Amino acid sequence: MKIIVYVAGPYTLGDVAINVSNMIKICNSLWSMGFIPYCPLLTHFWHLITPHPYEDWIEYDKIWVEKCDCLFRMPGKSSGADGEVVQMLALNRPIFFTLEEAETFLQENENGSKETNNTEAPEIGSNNQAPESTSGEGGNDSTGKEL
Repeated sequence: MKIIVYVAGPYTLGDVAINVSNMIKICNSLWSMGFIPYCPLLTHFWHLITPHPYEDWIEYDKIWVEKCDCLFRMPGKSSGADGEVVQMLALNRPIFFTLEEAETFLQENENGSKETNNTEAPEIGSNNQAPESTSGEGGNDSTGKEL
């Protein structure tokens, strides 16, 4: 079975269109490596058609984080993405901050099994820790995603 990776990154801080585009490009790179990426910013398009309260999107994302085997944290400030990192750490699953770290993990787990779910997360560089708080970004925009 393939390894499912949740991609966490900024949404409303900066240009939303660029942030969505950047995440799709990261997801494409991860897919090309052999991961099955979950791209939460695709809900941007869903929200444009049928808006939902901010809290609903947060709960939706939390459910997907639980289902994924690991997490890729894109650069950039995002209290939502920081919360997803904290959640993944609590699940004791791997977190990557670069494509190189993700590729190394995939090579070390060539069979693509989901065995990473119930085992201790391997050391992934010195960045495999909870991010510094980015509180103070505050609020959310018209799409309901956190700033």
